[in-house]
Amino acid sequence: MASVKIRTTHTGSLPRSNDVLTLLRARDDRALGNVTEFEQKVRAAVAATVRQQANIGLDIVNDGEVDRKRTRLNSS
Repeated sequence: MASVKIRTTHTGSLPRSNDVLTLLRARDDRALGNVTEFEQKVRAAVAATVRQQANIGLDIVNDGEVDRKRTRLNSS
């Protein structure tokens, strides 16, 4: 009997650091001071997220939605 490997992945958002969350809020509020710093930190966070997934053995990795826009809920 042939061995069949089931490929593993995940869907959805992964946790983000407080630094990244602060930058995303500033971007969403159009209060971002340094766009280059934002891009570098988000790229580094995505790379770390992909590396973490590969290190735990996922076959199909993704960006973990690190730079996804936040959703605002209205209380009205």
